[in-house]
Amino acid sequence: MFTLEKVVDAAFSILRKSGWPAVTARAIAKALKSSTMPVYSAMGSMEALEAALKRKALVRLAEYQARPYTENEFLNLGVGQVRFARDEPSLYRFLLLESPIPLSAHDQKELRGEVVRLLGRPFPVKTYFGGLQTGAFDAIALKGWIFTHGLAMGLMNGNLPPMDDARLIELLSDAGLAFFESEKKKNP
Repeated sequence: MFTLEKVVDAAFSILRKSGWPAVTARAIAKALKSSTMPVYSAMGSMEALEAALKRKALVRLAEYQARPYTENEFLNLGVGQVRFARDEPSLYRFLLLESPIPLSAHDQKELRGEVVRLLGRPFPVKTYFGGLQTGAFDAIALKGWIFTHGLAMGLMNGNLPPMDDARLIELLSDAGLAFFESEKKKNP
């Protein structure tokens, strides 16, 4: 008999290496050198396993986003997301493309909470966006996410040339500044 943790760890290893379509009870059993019966007993259902894998992948994404690439923690979120897509393409694809469970508001809140936990403190929003109204901040965040996700997808799929961290930081910083200036003009 295997614990759910062992089954999730084996499935996560398969997911990272071969992607979500390769995560089957048979593949997990093979990785654990077992029959499928103990795997099914431990995980209960593929839906439960998928949810556990999503949580584990979200924690990995949060670890990337909490790293200090620059002195700007908001920029670090974007750099972390793009690096995660570049370094862990199967996990990024799983979270944002393959998993039939959408990234719910609860999952998004959990991800933000995990980043804050890893940082050891909340984000100093006023430091970066002082003077902007909430709607303007939300607009910047949306534009930033769209740009960041597009950059991450392009790198993950090989549609963009490989980029080092300095280039990622430059692109994300330039885009963020443009979004900020645009909102400042709309909301003086």
